[in-house]
Amino acid sequence: FLVLLRSWRRGFGRRTVYENGSWSFRMCALMAVVFWLLILVQYAGANPDRPDAEPELKVTRVDGVVSVQASLWLDCSPGEVWALMTDYGSLSAYMPNVESSVVLARSDSVARVRQGVHSRFVVPIRFAVTLEFLEQLPQRLRFHMVEGAVDRFSGTWDFRSDRGGTRVDY
Repeated sequence: FLVLLRSWRRGFGRRTVYENGSWSFRMCALMAVVFWLLILVQYAGANPDRPDAEPELKVTRVDGVVSVQASLWLDCSPGEVWALMTDYGSLSAYMPNVESSVVLARSDSVARVRQGVHSRFVVPIRFAVTLEFLEQLPQRLRFHMVEGAVDRFSGTWDFRSDRGGTRVDY
């Protein structure tokens, strides 16, 4: 995180306001992924006694695109993880940077969610984003931004049974 933050700082003056705002959004998105992992550890029961219980996180930045790969083993069922991850209306209760999270539309396998986010790092900024989630119960949750502050924001959460628990890959 500090390496990415220093990189942003070095080029801050050469970027437009839009480019700096876009960069800020990407960092917020990265922090959201890390925070999701922490929430899963706390609420979904990561077992610290297991040798592979530590979250794995890899962040790369190529040509302005930030990519995140993360995985975590949890001591609970895929259904329990699924229930936490798809409770979109409650995200603001336990994600400190999410001020509001409202389900705009929902079908059997698609949820459109509008979130108000307040970034408090470096320069405080508020923005809204609308995400569409494709729910492929119980093993995959895909999302992409349909409206927001950057050109593209998308990802996939995969859940699979693994040694009596659940392996979560982002």
